[in-house]
Amino acid sequence: MKPIKCAAAPRRFGWSRPRSPEHRLVLKGDSDAHIVKGLVALMLLIFSRKTPDDILRTDARAILEELDLRQHLSPMRANGLFSMLERIEALAASAKKQTA
Repeated sequence: MKPIKCAAAPRRFGWSRPRSPEHRLVLKGDSDAHIVKGLVALMLLIFSRKTPDDILRTDARAILEELDLRQHLSPMRANGLFSMLERIEALAASAKKQTA
């Protein structure tokens, strides 16, 4: 699992793939830091139990901009959030190739 560059990176972050015809992926993550735990929860709400195609079509950056989180996060936390997003997109792209 690739580490996430954030001051308080999630201590657990990854996917499980339930056996289903839709190949929905389940995002799992946690952190000891309360703010990071909340950011992980946000990623769970946006992405968990979606297919790789659904994840890749989701404009999460627009969702995050609409929430206006960047002004409330330190640069390190914002970097960690977008690193999580990039990791999720990479995992979805990899899962899509495996199911094709």
